[in-house]
Amino acid sequence: MNPRAIKLFLTLLWLAAAIGLYFASGHVFGLFSLACLCMAAFNFIRWVTMRTHITARLPLRRHDRSAQETEPKPAFRFDEPPPEETGRQT
Repeated sequence: MNPRAIKLFLTLLWLAAAIGLYFASGHVFGLFSLACLCMAAFNFIRWVTMRTHITARLPLRRHDRSAQETEPKPAFRFDEPPPEETGRQT
């Protein structure tokens, strides 16, 4: 399973628990709702840092293959007929 998706799912789960506890306690942030909010913030920070860590490892530019192979290779000559095959009939 994708670790980034798990961290984002945990963030949303803890946030939903914090909001649920907030409304269940009469619009007062209790100890459990604050703990859930801290866990949501912690998982959100882990998700963001994982995204920036992965994008930092990606190459900044791709190599242009068309510029490297501008000259045709001598092994591929299409203007000559193929050599005759001997000894094998289909």
